[in-house]
Amino acid sequence: MSRGTPCQCSESAGQWPLMWQFVCSNFKVDPEQMYDVTVQHLPRLVNSDLRNSKEMSIIVPGCRDKRMSKMKTCCQHAHF
Repeated sequence: MSRGTPCQCSESAGQWPLMWQFVCSNFKVDPEQMYDVTVQHLPRLVNSDLRNSKEMSIIVPGCRDKRMSKMKTCCQHAHF
């Protein structure tokens, strides 16, 4: 499939949660598995004490999730 696997993360920052949405494409992710994700803002800061990256663990939705139900991995193994 040309579309990637949808992933969504939330992070609490003060009073309001921050939502991150991204698509996993060009690599395989398995349903209901945990992955460590690092997002780096470009250009990378070289001589600074500031961090311009975020790290977070995500869990890929299972095949029963409507966003995953048509993904190749779920269809091939009938994980319903």
